Amino acid sequence: MPRAALYVVALLAAIGGDVDAADTPDAAVQRADQLKAGYLLSFVKFVDWPSSVPANLVTVCFVGGKGVRDALASGIENKMAGERHLAVRTLSDSETPVGCNVLYLDAAMMPEGAHEPNTGESPILTVSDAKAFAHIGGMIELFTAANHLRFNINVASAQKAGLHISASLLQLAAVVEQATPQ
Repeated sequence: MPRAALYVVALLAAIGGDVDAADTPDAAVQRADQLKAGYLLSFVKFVDWPSSVPANLVTVCFVGGKGVRDALASGIENKMAGERHLAVRTLSDSETPVGCNVLYLDAAMMPEGAHEPNTGESPILTVSDAKAFAHIGGMIELFTAANHLRFNINVASAQKAGLHISASLLQLAAVVEQATPQ
């Protein structure tokens, strides 16, 4: 396994991937939110943005996902994504993601049958825990399988937005979608 892939594995292992079913319901939800926030931070480190995106700051915007947002924002002054400082913003469901580098859409905010988020051709990494998110054109879909947090990636959607996802991260994905939906 290449050194970069080992680094990604170590990062995700440090975050922890188990969603412990023995936890109380509130503790399990909090743990899942912390894991998702940790994964978001790791994803940012393995995405190359075009030169038009500031090299010193990553703004992660949230539509819903208050628990994930709070987990990421906790101690944010000490968190870095590579060389980039982090900023967190909450958007309303009708607000456009101007100024966002990452857009996290909570599954509860995406009605069944919804299409990929409308980010146009902007270089915004889209992430959600909505079912089939990567299949409908989102870039990274988080899901739980056998009490482990996993993810699917839609490479074509990322490329369409001008983003390059590291091969090391692609190797860890459960599924890598190669085409955008028609």
